[in-house]
Amino acid sequence: MSCVPFPSILVHMWRMVSSAVDETMDPTSKRAIKFIRLFSITTWNLFPFVYFAAIDGALSLEVSEPLWAALDWLTKMVYSSSLMEANFFTIAQRREFAVRAIEEANRLATIQQLSTAIERKDDFLSAMSHELRTPLNGIIGLSESLMAGACGQLPEKAVKTVSTVKLSGKRLLQLINDILDAAKMKQGTLVIKHEKVDIKRLVTDVLDLSLPLVRKGVRLVNNVGNVPKIVGDNGRIVQILYNLVGNAAKFTRQGVISITAGVSEDNMKVYVTVSDTGVGIPKEKVPKIFGAFEQADMSTTRRYGGTGLGLHLVKELVKAHLGDITVESEVGVGSSFTIWLPISQDEAVMTMDETDAREQYALDLDQPLRRISEESEDAGSYHHTTHRLGDTSDEPDDGGVGDADGSESDGIADGGSGLRKR
Repeated sequence: MSCVPFPSILVHMWRMVSSAVDETMDPTSKRAIKFIRLFSITTWNLFPFVYFAAIDGALSLEVSEPLWAALDWLTKMVYSSSLMEANFFTIAQRREFAVRAIEEANRLATIQQLSTAIERKDDFLSAMSHELRTPLNGIIGLSESLMAGACGQLPEKAVKTVSTVKLSGKRLLQLINDILDAAKMKQGTLVIKHEKVDIKRLVTDVLDLSLPLVRKGVRLVNNVGNVPKIVGDNGRIVQILYNLVGNAAKFTRQGVISITAGVSEDNMKVYVTVSDTGVGIPKEKVPKIFGAFEQADMSTTRRYGGTGLGLHLVKELVKAHLGDITVESEVGVGSSFTIWLPISQDEAVMTMDETDAREQYALDLDQPLRRISEESEDAGSYHHTTHRLGDTSDEPDDGGVGDADGSESDGIADGGSGLRKR
């Protein structure tokens, strides 16, 4: 009767040890457990044979007793060594877990440090952008005042020099505004206003703004017909379109840059497509062009210039409008960027307080801008000192001057760098 449970015990032992083999990751431990499994099954199978052989007289007492003792000793030795190995393995495993815990803690600490460093960088960019815009607006405003004759009629050579100063200042202001917008997006503080947007009118304004960007031999074509109005931020949509047109202009040496618009098949979205006959983008590099401060081909940075922020801002601003952007491009043929924006329903239009919808003007009391105001009054061009609050930035630009207004046709500062990244 004592031998009856042996088969069941052996089956359970086999399953238990096999499960241990499957769970063990260390190759040495696997080999040891497999050996224990083989040895245990063998020795446990020998016990009944020795027992019945001794009873039947097949084995003499002088042989069966030493054999029985040897089997008993071997079994105890193997299981004792197995228990010792398991203890050592447990200790090693605990040490490994402790090392992993330390490494994980160090990794989390490093991530926290990097996150803090990124936040400080964004705060620095935001603060510096604000501080740089005030004197820069002063430079641009004074340049415009000089060109308008605030200090008398300038010689033609001086006018060209002052014009270069003004254009360089505007270009730098565009870059600063792009950096500031990127920082706001990173911090989640960028505000999108909700107002009715006339796409057809904005496209006309953007093309007028973009004329100075286009090379000789390149035509700007407006193929936009009547499309439904949408709800969005006029200034930001101007910034999106200006970036796309400027991006096309930078990489198109001859041919056509065209803008088309229409309605999706389900009548739920308006699309605006900016197409060019430029150098095109390799398909494998298209996913890279929307990254911040990234260039799919670093050689284009040296050849065409740019910070790699233009298309990144376009994508983020489109997403902020609950829209999408798609790209079709072929090297040597050209590229087409299409933005998709949801059509507003009358009940979905967020009503704006009349005082918020009105244009609000303010004058910065900073000394250079006060001087611009005084000189512009004398020159009969006082309108250059005014600035719409909150058009393309969420607060006053510390005394922004005319061109910082991205929603009107006389300003391009928030238009972005407009650079396609290759």
